[in-house]
Amino acid sequence: MGTAAMEQFPGDRVEALMALVQSERHTLAERNRAVWALGQLRDARALRVLEKYYTGEPCDHARFLCQHELKKAIALVKGEGFDPMRWLTPAAPR
Repeated sequence: MGTAAMEQFPGDRVEALMALVQSERHTLAERNRAVWALGQLRDARALRVLEKYYTGEPCDHARFLCQHELKKAIALVKGEGFDPMRWLTPAAPR
C-alpha cells in the first residue's frame, strides 16, 4: 500500500499515505487501506489526518471512511491500541 501511494503522491511513505487518505480521486476502499497502513506505521505525523476524518459516528461505508478503522489507527499511532500483529510490523521511528 505504501509503495503504491508513493508512486502517486510526493514525499515519504507516511506523507504519501496521508495524501491518499485525503484523495477524493480514490475509492473509499483504497483510502481505508491507507488508514490501516498509517495505523501500522504508527507515525505521529499521521495523527492530524486520521483525526480529521474520525467523527465517532457509526460507520457508513458507502459515504465515509470507516470509523472503526480510523479509531484503531489513531489508537495505534498514540501507542494506546492493542495490535496482535505487532510482532510482524516494526514500529516507525519517532
